[in-house]
Amino acid sequence: MRFRARFHAEPWIEHRLREVHLRNARRIERAICELQGLFIKVGQLISIMTNFLPEEFRRELEGLQDAVPPRAFADIERRLREELGRGPEVLFASFEERPIASASIGQVHRAQLHSGQRVAVKVQYPDIEEIVRSDLRTLQRIFRIVSWFVPYHGLDEVYREIRVLVLAELDYRAEADNGRKIGSNFEGRSDVRFPIVVAALSTSRVLTTHFETGCKISDIASLRKQGSIAPRWRDRSWRSTASRSSPTASITPIRTPAICWCRPTPAARRRSSSSISARSPRSRPRCARASSR
Repeated sequence: MRFRARFHAEPWIEHRLREVHLRNARRIERAICELQGLFIKVGQLISIMTNFLPEEFRRELEGLQDAVPPRAFADIERRLREELGRGPEVLFASFEERPIASASIGQVHRAQLHSGQRVAVKVQYPDIEEIVRSDLRTLQRIFRIVSWFVPYHGLDEVYREIRVLVLAELDYRAEADNGRKIGSNFEGRSDVRFPIVVAALSTSRVLTTHFETGCKISDIASLRKQGSIAPRWRDRSWRSTASRSSPTASITPIRTPAICWCRPTPAARRRSSSSISARSPRSRPRCARASSR
C-alpha cells in the first residue's frame, strides 16, 4: 500500500487506510466473540482507547462493552434455578427472555417484581468459571513466553494481580457490596444515581438491582435529543452537561474510599435527562487495594 500511495492523492490514501482499519477491526471482533472469556475484556479495553487507535477500531469493538452475542435462555434459566431455587416464572411477575445487554461473564435481563418494581437481573454464564480459569492459564503461558524474549521484570506479579482481579469479578456479592458503599457516598446528590440492590434475589452468581433508564454517555445523538447537551455547546460534544457529573461519579469513589463500582466505559454509565446512572448490571466490580491507590 505504501508503494501505491506514492501515486495517489491524500484523500485516496485516507480512504484506503480507513478501509484497512475497518477490515482489521471486524476480524478482531469476530475472533474475540469466538474466543469469549477474557478476550472480550481485551476488546472492551481496545474500544475505549480512542487516543491511541483509529476510530474504526473503537466503533467496531464498542459492541463488546454490552452487546456480545448472548447465551441461550435455557442456560440463564438453569443458572437462576441453581442460585435462587426457583425459575424466573415464579421469582418474578415478568421476565424478558431476550437480554438487554451481554458481556464477558454474564448477561442482563429486564424483569418486574411482584411488587411492580422494574429490575435488571444480571446472570453469570454457567460455564464461565471454567472458561476464565482456562484463559488465565493461557495468559500465564503467554507471559512466560514473552519473558523469554523481553527482559521485563515483574510479569509474574502482573499476572498474579490480573488473576486476583478477574477471579474477584466472578463473585457478584462483592459488586453488590461495593454498590451499597458507593451509593452511601453520594447520598444527598440528585445528579448521580446508583441502582438499589435487591438482596433477596441476589447471590454470588446473580445480581438483581432496580432498573435505571438512560442512554450511553457516548451516544451524542440521544444526549442531544433528551436535552443533556447545552444548545450553545452542541458543536463540541464533550462539553455536555454530563461532563459535570460523570467525572465526579468516576473519581470520587476512587479518591475517597478507594472503591469503584463499574468500568470507566460508556456502557457502564447511562445519562438520563437529569442525572448520571452507574449501571451495575452492565459493569464489573472494582475494589482497589491500598497499595494501588
